[in-house]
Amino acid sequence: MRWAALLTIGLAACTVSALACTDEVRLPIGESVAGPDLGGGTLPHAARGQFLGLACANVDKNGGDNVSVVLTPDNADDPTGIAGVLATEQHVEDGMVHVRVPDFPELSDRTAHVKVYFRDGSGTHVCDGGSVKIS
Repeated sequence: MRWAALLTIGLAACTVSALACTDEVRLPIGESVAGPDLGGGTLPHAARGQFLGLACANVDKNGGDNVSVVLTPDNADDPTGIAGVLATEQHVEDGMVHVRVPDFPELSDRTAHVKVYFRDGSGTHVCDGGSVKIS
């Protein structure tokens, strides 16, 4: 009984503090990631429902209500008719945004570009999260 209570507390702390305890894919902000078809490296992969961790130096956990993450599918070869999908399930820390990839069928088997938009006292800012292949 005591171990069950400690396990429950430990899991709750993991979820609240930094969603990185889950199977989170970290995307480095500002680092360009070339797709395999361009002769570059490989894209990070994330499944719908999986968390992405986005490093964004100026994001403040106290301004979490002013943070939005948008995934824009690459519509070059096979248009979806979707300009972008707003990720609504997120957790903001100082310098880091954790967001769940929306369970949006039109994102399946697509490369999406990820951007973090946030507002603070000095205006509106954008962090470029690069690209991720969504399965």
